[in-house]
Amino acid sequence: MKKMKTLLAAAVLCASLSAMAEMPKAAVATERNDGWVLVDFGKECVGLVTLHGLKGKGSVAVYYAASREAALDTAANKTHEKFIINHSMPADWEMKNRQPLRYAYVVYPAASNITLDAVSMTPEYLPSQQQKDVTVKK
Repeated sequence: MKKMKTLLAAAVLCASLSAMAEMPKAAVATERNDGWVLVDFGKECVGLVTLHGLKGKGSVAVYYAASREAALDTAANKTHEKFIINHSMPADWEMKNRQPLRYAYVVYPAASNITLDAVSMTPEYLPSQQQKDVTVKK
């Protein structure tokens, strides 16, 4: 009976961690300027980025990196997605690929009419430090 309770507690914990990992994570810091937005999610993990309230017409690029410097170095950054939008009304745009990241650098032509309200990330799994902190007591 005690072993069954322990297994049940472990199953509940895994389910709750899985649900936590699926919740969108807001940025802890955001920098904006004409033609770009730099977002810091606070901790590195693998996730799916969503651009909220994206509106306008033109090209958009999203660069992913573990450091601020790497995110801003668009010439050397190999982890990115590029697409063209044509939205007259604000819409949410979910990236196609899950990426390892802490920073997302969203770039679009400064002279364009593109606007962006916010950027979030849905983690695929918890950062490794949080995984280490979770223990099941018998």
